[in-house]
Amino acid sequence: MQITTIGIDLRKKVALVAAMRKLLTIINAIAKHGVNWNPSFHIA
Repeated sequence: MQITTIGIDLRKKVALVAAMRKLLTIINAIAKHGVNWNPSFHIA
């Protein structure tokens, strides 16, 4: 039971970190190029 719970928690953390990295990459690109945010460019 405990091993399964740890596995589920780990998958959630991995997904969260992946989403944070993607957003950070987008924010860095916007800051570097001085471009305004356009959501149509960042469709997953």
